Amino acid sequence: MSTATAERPQTTTAQQTGPRIEVLGEAFDRSGEILTPEALQFLTDLHHRFAGVRHDRLADRQRRRYEIGNGRDPKFREDTRSIRDDASWRVAGPGPGLEDRRVEITGPTDPKMTINALNSGARVWLADQEDATSPTWRNVIGGQLSLFDAIRGQLSYTSPEGKQYEVTAERTPTIVMRRSRVIASSSRSQAASMPPSRSGEASAARRCSTSRGSRMPRCAYTRRRTGCRPAGQAPIDSIAARRRIAIGLTR
Repeated sequence: MSTATAERPQTTTAQQTGPRIEVLGEAFDRSGEILTPEALQFLTDLHHRFAGVRHDRLADRQRRRYEIGNGRDPKFREDTRSIRDDASWRVAGPGPGLEDRRVEITGPTDPKMTINALNSGARVWLADQEDATSPTWRNVIGGQLSLFDAIRGQLSYTSPEGKQYEVTAERTPTIVMRRSRVIASSSRSQAASMPPSRSGEASAARRCSTSRGSRMPRCAYTRRRTGCRPAGQAPIDSIAARRRIAIGLTR
């Protein structure tokens, strides 16, 4: 007689101890269509393979910027001299759909604004998941869903007032997605543990100041949406700035 233990599936140790991504954000309607197991595994493999190289490149960039800031001449690299000396060398041309960018708009990726952008008649639409969108968890994943539906021709939206939005343009813009920037807790801990030269350099990158000897006050750039300003002046209206960014996409 067979027992229940004989039919019990075996636990794979690699699945428990190997690299993995744990999603802590709240699941909502259709978010699983973006955060599929295959997509999460792909991101896990990318991070596991390239995270070390990426951190090395960022460290080299910070070191180079520090050297230039201390007076070293920012010369071109010697190992690329052959390219500079070759008068026939050219960069690759723009990709398909990007040859003509004379009319280009920027806007957020919620369903309504996505439909308005696709109906705008522009050549290129910069689908902005950063400056034109508050990068909350729901907005970022929801924006991915909007683009997922848009490129498949299945995007529609009904407003709370009952107004129906659909893509009706015969020719839609080329979509260029601008990704959001998410600061993880590990990134903050790494910044806190950086050597003084690097941590001071990182702080300088987030601070604007006038040249030495100037009477204008220094301005700590602590909140990116308020903008740098001299002491005593009102912050930049981020809502108005966002409306200017999304001009051409409103109703």
